[in-house]
Amino acid sequence: MKKIIISLLFIFSTVNLTFWFELERKEIVEINKTIRKIEKTANVLWFYYRDLVIAENEVILRNIVKDTKSYFLIEELNKRIKQIKFFDFAKNHAKENKIDLEKLKQNWLTWHNEARNNHKLKNNYIYDDRLDNTAFEWSYNNMEKWVMDHKRTENSDYYNYNEIESWFQERWVKCSVVNGITSSESLWYHSYYCKKNNLDCTSEAIKASKQIFDMFMAEKWLKYPLDAHYRAIVHKNLNYIWFWISIKKENHNYLTYKDYDYYKIYITTHYCTSIKK
Repeated sequence: MKKIIISLLFIFSTVNLTFWFELERKEIVEINKTIRKIEKTANVLWFYYRDLVIAENEVILRNIVKDTKSYFLIEELNKRIKQIKFFDFAKNHAKENKIDLEKLKQNWLTWHNEARNNHKLKNNYIYDDRLDNTAFEWSYNNMEKWVMDHKRTENSDYYNYNEIESWFQERWVKCSVVNGITSSESLWYHSYYCKKNNLDCTSEAIKASKQIFDMFMAEKWLKYPLDAHYRAIVHKNLNYIWFWISIKKENHNYLTYKDYDYYKIYITTHYCTSIKK
């Protein structure tokens, strides 16, 4: 960690230009190399490592005068670190829990688009794999907390739209405003059993996720704002979807299921109008 910080400070001390887009090619290359190193380590050590690097950089920022080159660059670096992708960790996480993630994702998308077709909508949802990172991060965050909520800080309201939008944008996800809407977030978790000797638990995870989806669809008969999940599924101005899961294997004492493992699946779905480039 100290070596990374020292190398970053060396890079920043050699920068002669103020704006990020004016950096010389060799400086951009060095910064990108640093980001790749952090990303590689973070995909092994998870968010803790990423957040530790960010925290150390923030300590450095407190000791640097604002509106200086060094301050600007470390601040920009932290923005880049927040955008690190965790695809390797995410895919390994699904594989370790005996889940074919692509099958699960395809079912989730199919259920959404069947509902939209039944609602007479012409625009089907489309996956954008570039954005799956946010869904997995929030699923994993909730799994670690053992709850499903939208709170970005301890003092947040249950669903603070502006805070969630800022959280998206910190990760390079900026949705266009269309008729007053930009994005939405749906969350829930469910449990399932899978036989200990099974090499694949995908079908069990799909059944559990279908129960979550059916619960969202059942909100059709509820009044605003209790129909939030359903409205996201059939909202005419939302076009893009990204989805990911986290799985937690837990202990159980049910003799009936002594030959089974017990899992909880945490699902996050993010919806977007269109992505600003």
